[in-house]
Amino acid sequence: MAGSVVPADAELIAIVGDYTSAPAFIIGDEFKNLVIDPVDPRYLELEIIFLLNGIPSSVTVPFESGARNKELELIFTGLPTPTAVVTIDEVEPEPTNTPVPPTPMPEPTPTPMPEPTPTPVPPTATPIATSSEMLMEEEPTVVPQEEFFGTCSAPDQESAPIAQSVANGLLILAPLGLVWGYRRFRKK
Repeated sequence: MAGSVVPADAELIAIVGDYTSAPAFIIGDEFKNLVIDPVDPRYLELEIIFLLNGIPSSVTVPFESGARNKELELIFTGLPTPTAVVTIDEVEPEPTNTPVPPTPMPEPTPTPMPEPTPTPVPPTATPIATSSEMLMEEEPTVVPQEEFFGTCSAPDQESAPIAQSVANGLLILAPLGLVWGYRRFRKK
């Protein structure tokens, strides 16, 4: 900007024909990540107009698809300068001391409290364990185990059945057999 500072809430956009870009990030007096991608080839070689808060830049460049221009100096003239707003502090008047007669405080009236009377507690019977009670033993619960059928790289024969291992081996070799059979068929 010619001789002034970029406003904090400034927005920089680019316009090519009827296409308008997303706003760029402005950090200090530099802009970053201004992406101009109209996707339509009819915009090729049209002038790119840069706008900062609606004010056009004196610099324009032709649009080139896929071009990256990292060093583009934009000059904006005629931006309104922010005006300082003067705030006037209001002076609060100091309160004057006015004598106020004391307000009589009422005294609380004591409330009579009844005295607690003792309540007799009846004796409680203690249960006695008899020998006729039998201790019940819990039956052991059987936890089912999941069966494991193994994988192609099973470390032992117990974890993978032989039939499954043979089937896996045939599936691995099947593409080679198909190529061999196709070549024999083509030679005939």
